[in-house]
Amino acid sequence: MKVYLSGNVSGSYRCQNILKVLGDSGIQFCCIPSVFFNPGFNNKNVNRVVFMVLLLITVPIRLIMILFASQLIVLPMNFGIISLFEVFFAKILRKKVVVDYYISSYDTLVNDRKLLREDSFRAKWALFTDQFILKSASTVIFLNESESKYYRKIAGISIDSDRIKIVPLCVDYKKELFGPRDNNREDSGFNVCWWGTYIPLHGLEHLIEAFRYIEDKSIKLYLFGDSEEKSTPYRALIEKYDLSGRISVNNEYRFSNGKLSPFLKDNCDLAIGNFGSSEKAKTVLVNKLVDSLSLGLPCLTMETRATQELLANNEGIILTQPNAKDIAKTIVDWSSKRSQLNAIGSAGKKKYLDTFSPDAFKVKLLSLLNE
Repeated sequence: MKVYLSGNVSGSYRCQNILKVLGDSGIQFCCIPSVFFNPGFNNKNVNRVVFMVLLLITVPIRLIMILFASQLIVLPMNFGIISLFEVFFAKILRKKVVVDYYISSYDTLVNDRKLLREDSFRAKWALFTDQFILKSASTVIFLNESESKYYRKIAGISIDSDRIKIVPLCVDYKKELFGPRDNNREDSGFNVCWWGTYIPLHGLEHLIEAFRYIEDKSIKLYLFGDSEEKSTPYRALIEKYDLSGRISVNNEYRFSNGKLSPFLKDNCDLAIGNFGSSEKAKTVLVNKLVDSLSLGLPCLTMETRATQELLANNEGIILTQPNAKDIAKTIVDWSSKRSQLNAIGSAGKKKYLDTFSPDAFKVKLLSLLNE
């Protein structure tokens, strides 16, 4: 089997996992990521010209590579013009086209991040690329059935069930593992931790507001985000509610730089999933929840269609309604149940190993590629 990979690898953990599975399994693959053609000049116009020249030079090479490949895989979050061209050519050659539909470009830009109006040209182009990719695919990989239905509805596309495959989120193994913390330590409080990106999907404002209703000052909230600029509205909300002494914001600690996992292991009692109000928020399984499972950390979250599907027995999670008062009550109730929290975290760790680990990902991906 020879595989042609369409798209860029950098910046996507799932892309890197796909490459690792192919390499470890001895499958030959090739790829010409467009990111390699970024000349880095100060002048944007010069950059564009050089990029286009390099791109045109590689067109014959791309075509030859696709010609000799048995299938083409569109890497997650790579629905750009180059991938569209490569998919179009692969279809002409009757090659198998596998699309890892990790996220919808249109839904992210219009509904989630609200960067575009739905009637704008860029939004219409994003919708066209989503539709083209879905229509052209021989096999479409979704993270779960719930997101499959949601994204097909957004794109207005009907796909035969035999073309749909489910390969859940994959999170790398972590050496850190949650366990019962010493109640006699100097900091004997109860620490709640949230991490992720500052987008409406997560409903972070509801979590912050919840601390208005928590009277126990030993219960603290740690927020680990990805941007000082995007954290500004949430810092303002913390100030508004006079919670600065109980809620801290840190945009430096991440899994990628090795700082977040050790902190969570030593300090976190309860992780947080999502409490967003959008249709997408009520559908998906957020990455941070699976991060929690990988650490053996119990995670407080709202119920979504994906949690019902993949965590049918609530392994590793504690469910609550996505409003401030219910979140607050649930946090207070569980702050005195450390031993039970540990048992929930252990159940989540087992679920992670069975469903969301790199080994589980490898088995599922190889199975569909070999069909």
